[in-house]
Amino acid sequence: MANAKYKIKGKKIKDYDDPDIEVEVDDKYEAYSKNIPENKTPYKTFEITWFNNFGIRDIKTKEDANVEYKAKLKELPEGKSLFALYKDSPSDSEPKVHELSTENDGNGNIKFNLNVGDPPIGMGP
Repeated sequence: MANAKYKIKGKKIKDYDDPDIEVEVDDKYEAYSKNIPENKTPYKTFEITWFNNFGIRDIKTKEDANVEYKAKLKELPEGKSLFALYKDSPSDSEPKVHELSTENDGNGNIKFNLNVGDPPIGMGP
């Protein structure tokens, strides 16, 4: 299985000026940029600010796909956590906030794995 890497441009937000994400996915799929939610999302006792949004789709059919992929981005400021907004299942009426587990990837980067092909990415508190 060969992989392909895509750089998805994000929007700079307060305290985080390098919001681009590198997505690595099986080369049958591609990552593409989507509109970033403008509004913050209330969560517990704080709000999440969204700074990137991308989708994963089949290269041939252009249909969105939920497949395993890796993503890498610059470390978040100290005390901040990474979040994604997605539905747990297609039958859910609204997407839910999910805190993402990240690992250090060296050189000031963090990484995470996910299998949801349409998640806005943000940070809080």
